[in-house]
Amino acid sequence: MWNSKQLPTNIKVRIFNTNVKAVLLYGAETWRTTITTIKKVQVFIDSCLLKILNIHWPDTISNSLLWERTNQLPAEEEIRKRR
Repeated sequence: MWNSKQLPTNIKVRIFNTNVKAVLLYGAETWRTTITTIKKVQVFIDSCLLKILNIHWPDTISNSLLWERTNQLPAEEEIRKRR
């Protein structure tokens, strides 16, 4: 689905937010948030977003530009917002 040319990027991001990110961060407000946990969650989210944008290694993009293009917040802010 992420590789589909028929689906626009904004729809893919909405599907990601509702189906993947919602399940991933379920109950995050009760987690003991360590730096390691937040980094692992952020790496997974970023890898999904890169796949949605069809950006593959060795092509690179900064995290802030990635979040801006997909209208996302960093995982740490997302978890803090849920508390």
